[in-house]
Amino acid sequence: MRQVPNKKISYLIIGGGRLATHLGCYFNYCLIPFTQWKRSDGTDLFHLVAEHQKILCAISDDSLIEFIEPLKKQFPNKKYIHFSGFVYSAMADGTHPLMSFGTKMLTLYEYEVIPFITENGKTSFNELFPELINPSFSIPGKEKPLYHAWCSMAGNFTSMIWITLRKQFEIWNLPASVVQPYLQQIVHNALSIAPQVTGPIVRGDQETIEGHKKALENSIYLELYQAFEKIIQREHMV
Repeated sequence: MRQVPNKKISYLIIGGGRLATHLGCYFNYCLIPFTQWKRSDGTDLFHLVAEHQKILCAISDDSLIEFIEPLKKQFPNKKYIHFSGFVYSAMADGTHPLMSFGTKMLTLYEYEVIPFITENGKTSFNELFPELINPSFSIPGKEKPLYHAWCSMAGNFTSMIWITLRKQFEIWNLPASVVQPYLQQIVHNALSIAPQVTGPIVRGDQETIEGHKKALENSIYLELYQAFEKIIQREHMV
């Protein structure tokens, strides 16, 4: 448990994982008073909830509703906030930071530019966190599963591919840095006004495509290649 001293405490951060740690770091940068609680602390959670107005639940999606329910029953007038991009519940306000958090803490500027996605018709991000200047947007709450599925595919799935590529390059004694210009250009192209898919599938280079699949025939990634082949043919070769 930690807090910024000599200030009136209004925020209680619940959780001990990466998100909770990054939230605490960001709040410290901004001199926002808070207390952090995690199960291993051994302190009375209900006592801390009673002392704070805003309860920030930075815990796993599967645990959120079950965790918040008894707290809300005991303290119905508290403001409960979660950070899941998937969960939508009347028991709490959701605000999802559109960012991938690693073990390294960010700079203040890097925290300030993270977009937060809230839910239509519920408390706005500026009302939830008036001390913060992050950009914020809202979507229909019932659309959050689709929103989060796309975020996961675009972020987690592509990260898996790049990590696997690096491992393969290591076998060929190619340095990890060799992919950096290529990756940077791919991101630049994807963020352009008129993004376009390139490569042999779009060009219809059938001999190259068949060669790719032959090279991958003993790999689980052959199924992934074939799935993307179908998607590109359907979505980008009309």
